[in-house]
Amino acid sequence: MHNANASVVVPRVAPSSRHVYHLYVVRAADRDRLREDLAIEGIETGVHYPIPLHLSKPYETFGHRLGDYPVAERAAAQVLSLPMYPQLSPDQQELVVACLADRSNGSSALRGIIEAREKTA
Repeated sequence: MHNANASVVVPRVAPSSRHVYHLYVVRAADRDRLREDLAIEGIETGVHYPIPLHLSKPYETFGHRLGDYPVAERAAAQVLSLPMYPQLSPDQQELVVACLADRSNGSSALRGIIEAREKTA
């Protein structure tokens, strides 16, 4: 797998909260390359909201331009939904985490996922 030394940012959950994980969305600066790499490994991904809302057709009448909302634009270019469904086997989960860890040089966030997974296994 291509390793661009790019980190993958995983969702953070506040200690006083619980996430329902309807989607598991990560952020990667080189999202499209990561998506290609995961596809090579047989891992399907999705991109939800690839166009920032202010640049989408329903909001054309407001006259927003590229650069008006840089945070939203950056998020739209970086978000990637990973597989998340009840039938996802533990082996498939491990493959996804291993590929992301390889890609991210085992970032601390991904190590946390692996450690939490090992505790529940």
